[in-house]
Amino acid sequence: HGYAAPEVSAGTLLDEKADMWSIGMVCYELLTGVSPHNLLSTGDITFPDEIWQGKDPLAADFTKSLLKVNPVDR
Repeated sequence: HGYAAPEVSAGTLLDEKADMWSIGMVCYELLTGVSPHNLLSTGDITFPDEIWQGKDPLAADFTKSLLKVNPVDR
């Protein structure tokens, strides 16, 4: 359950988009040093300002694109 996509918990059809979510979870934690689990309840993934303003804005953008609640949007 830890890094599983929302659709895994819902028991719906799984495909590569569930894997993309898990990769996004790992990327988020690597970039911020914080587990994104507490942010997922709202469906709004945020990054500390230093990620956007520092050297990692592309990594943050990539990660945010993987952490879309709707699998079609990933």
